[in-house]
Amino acid sequence: MIPNGGTPFPTPAETYNAHDNLNGADITAAEILADGTLDGLFGNDGDPWTVEDGKLPGLFGETVDMPEHLLPHTLTGTIRAYAPNTPATIQLLQNGKSIYTATTETHPAYGQQNQSFTFPAVAPGDYTLLITKTAHTSFTVQHITVGTENIDLTASLGVMTLLCGDINGDGMINDSDLAILWSAANYNKSVNDAGVNPLCDLNGDGMINDSDLAILWSAANYNKGAVVIG
Repeated sequence: MIPNGGTPFPTPAETYNAHDNLNGADITAAEILADGTLDGLFGNDGDPWTVEDGKLPGLFGETVDMPEHLLPHTLTGTIRAYAPNTPATIQLLQNGKSIYTATTETHPAYGQQNQSFTFPAVAPGDYTLLITKTAHTSFTVQHITVGTENIDLTASLGVMTLLCGDINGDGMINDSDLAILWSAANYNKSVNDAGVNPLCDLNGDGMINDSDLAILWSAANYNKGAVVIG
């Protein structure tokens, strides 16, 4: 297509190639989608640019194949936690900023169970995985590199077990949490009773009793804090 000035518009490939390193291995998908990069090349009608089906946007509805090193891949994993009827939140971070968020599957059960999660399309790059769940301490895996293949964290790291009993959410499982669980307002109560703190139901069975106390007070959890790997 030729505009009024008589100079042909560049093709999508020519536009990308003319941009510094845009078609090379030195740029990441996140950088391509960074604010202003595609706006500067193609303009913006108010909607953010996206990468769909392995394609980069082009001019006049044309698209350009995404370079192989920029194609997104799946990242999966498995956690082990109490109260499987509630999900855990999984985040992939870069420089402390959440880039992707997923939640684990849930089960209509109680006790300690495995829960899986999937990120269906993660751009290549280096990430930190952060797992959080109510009444559990956080679990962090540093230096996860997504390259040109799908990643199964269960195969490389095994099942990631969260520590349970952090009722007050301060990052530690200790006397403060024990005092909350064992208080007259919560102990031997149903989560449906008035004034009860439902986070004290650590195993997710609907009651706050000896079973929850045993979880909090176990050697695996008591006086423990956040888990960091890598």
